[in-house]
Amino acid sequence: MIGKESTGNKIKIARQLARLSQQELADKITGAKPGEANRKQVEKWEAGKAYPRGDTLIQLCKVLNVSSDHILGLEEESFTEITGLSEASLSCLKYAKDYDQPLIQALNKLITDPNGRAILRALSEWKDSI
Repeated sequence: MIGKESTGNKIKIARQLARLSQQELADKITGAKPGEANRKQVEKWEAGKAYPRGDTLIQLCKVLNVSSDHILGLEEESFTEITGLSEASLSCLKYAKDYDQPLIQALNKLITDPNGRAILRALSEWKDSI
């Protein structure tokens, strides 16, 4: 079942990971000049008061680099078992897994490198600052 609250939260997280304001996301989706698009629609999606529809959903997913199945909650959550990492590092990996596959591939390489764990700690601190 698709839940508006869950969908809105996924849109908000993806937008924040893309380091876009609501206005910037609205501008990119519509192709409008900066500040011309309606930010209030993005606000409604994130608050769970509305869904992005049709072509807007497709454009939203392209801009945020996520699948529509993820945004709509149709993908099953799955995590790879990782041992030897702090809870904060694991949290960072879980948080980022759906948003940037190249990033996840790089993080997976870091996991096997003992020196990479310091980088994972730094990424975890970054995640907490968002």
